[in-house]
Amino acid sequence: MRSRKHRAKAMKIAAVADGVNSVAFNEENKDQMVIIGDGVDAASLALCLRKKQKITIEAQIQCDKCRSQAMKIAVADDGVISVAFQGPNRNKMVITGDGVDAADMAKSLRKKLGYADLVSVEEITEKKA
Repeated sequence: MRSRKHRAKAMKIAAVADGVNSVAFNEENKDQMVIIGDGVDAASLALCLRKKQKITIEAQIQCDKCRSQAMKIAVADDGVISVAFQGPNRNKMVITGDGVDAADMAKSLRKKLGYADLVSVEEITEKKA
């Protein structure tokens, strides 16, 4: 996990799940969480910990070179699953991922492209069939 703040948040999410008796992080590897309990559904717990989000950023992109540069910046961030361009001039970037810092992404794009405005951040909920 990235930081102490992220580990604390993950612990809170895991602690309120049904059947969980104890939650701890592995001493050697802080990226691994050890959960002990009765009837704990690992799949639903993993879904709770991994929330996908859709980030829309409007950027000033005039040419294909700028578009590819913006794509490289977005894909370099941890947790990014997909990046797409939308809009009439293909000036809106739609980034899908889990654990992506939207403000940091907009800041990185702003440094390279000059203009990037964070339009929206939405949580993607998966529909059960």
